[in-house]
Amino acid sequence: LLTRMIIERFGRRACLLVSDALFVLGAALGAATPRAAAQLCARSVVGLALGLSNTAVPTLLAECAPARRRGLVCATHPLCLVLGEWLCCVVGWATVSRASWGWRAVSALVGAPCALQLLFAPFLYESPRWLLGQGEAAKAAAAFANLRAGGAALSAPPAAEFQTRTVPTPDDALTS
Repeated sequence: LLTRMIIERFGRRACLLVSDALFVLGAALGAATPRAAAQLCARSVVGLALGLSNTAVPTLLAECAPARRRGLVCATHPLCLVLGEWLCCVVGWATVSRASWGWRAVSALVGAPCALQLLFAPFLYESPRWLLGQGEAAKAAAAFANLRAGGAALSAPPAAEFQTRTVPTPDDALTS
């Protein structure tokens, strides 16, 4: 509930970037210290990041994906999570039982995809739907054009799709 209010207030992109930074911080803390209290702190930071990203990512994907591909695009998020968990298990199995530093590799691996995503953050668009809700119609149209037409002028179907989108209000949730 709290993360939903946060992404509605600050935007999907900003929350995703904050969660990436928290993942990197938590992974670095976890890999750097063997103390139990510090490990608990690091895992708590990673848990906060996970909660925020598990709300921001599916919402951003659903709001930016074209209707005909939305299911496929949104299904990639849980698939990537499971593949990442599997990779951590494999790395853990391969290193923890064989090397004294193995647990550090597993802890550090958590932050690798997020660090990569932070590098590509300048190319990440905010959700046009969120921008519309903030009264930023020009920015929403520009983001939509970049998502659908690579920044070129919108053709009739994508332009019509953009113009027919509505932004629900909190009152809509109560009446549905």
